[in-house]
Amino acid sequence: FAKELPQPVPQPNFMANGPKVYSIAWPAVFEPKHLLCAPKSIGQNKVVALSPRGVGAIVPVAEHDDDKVQAEIFSLVGLNEAGKLAGAAWTRRGLHLITSFGKVLQCDGHSHIDGRWACQPAEHAPFPISAGNEVLAAAFKEFPEDAKAASQGPLVALVLKNFPNVAALYRSIDGVWHPESQVHVPPHSGSRPGLSFDGDDLLITLNGGEVHRRPMARGEAPQFHAAASDDGTTREFCSACAAGQGKLLRLALRQGQSSAAWKPELITMS
Repeated sequence: FAKELPQPVPQPNFMANGPKVYSIAWPAVFEPKHLLCAPKSIGQNKVVALSPRGVGAIVPVAEHDDDKVQAEIFSLVGLNEAGKLAGAAWTRRGLHLITSFGKVLQCDGHSHIDGRWACQPAEHAPFPISAGNEVLAAAFKEFPEDAKAASQGPLVALVLKNFPNVAALYRSIDGVWHPESQVHVPPHSGSRPGLSFDGDDLLITLNGGEVHRRPMARGEAPQFHAAASDDGTTREFCSACAAGQGKLLRLALRQGQSSAAWKPELITMS
């Protein structure tokens, strides 16, 4: 791996008092693990939730937490043969996906057509994943629209099964991925952390709901978004994304009271 970015002691960003759960009518038997906030450039206050097998839902983010909204279900076409979904981003061009096999896919546009969102291999080369290894978690950051320098190519963060405590950063130059640096991933009890980019910061979401913000710029101090206080609900937090105006949204799975099924929740912290 490339040289690790220095990691000062994280500074608390806020102390969360309790979760505010959005009122959403989700599809039945839907266990998403990835949350993508719409890019500012499309002017839509929406999120996409995705399962590892490519079942997804578009959800409008209500202005008020208690406004009831309907999730719109769709499926990603072209994902299955590329492996399970390890991470994704909603960019100005559409969705970018990274699979457990290290393949990169692009799904053009900002919505599905008749419940199907077509995806195809992106212009970026797959990551060379050794036998017995796989991508557990990934994040994708697109290059600025006016970027001309090679150093401003897309940036990807990967957590591999054989190195679960390190997020390796790669930069795409002329369609080829080059190692750039690495970031420590805090110990986590879940099977995988959630990764996403918020501008130049890498967000690492842990199973308990805490989110670690790791700036990519040297000299900037990491921040820590605390987990919510215990409200008695059994939850597994999977992912987080920045919705603008300082709002951080978290995706969790909540264990049903009358069944073993887990149900998704979209959460902000008070």
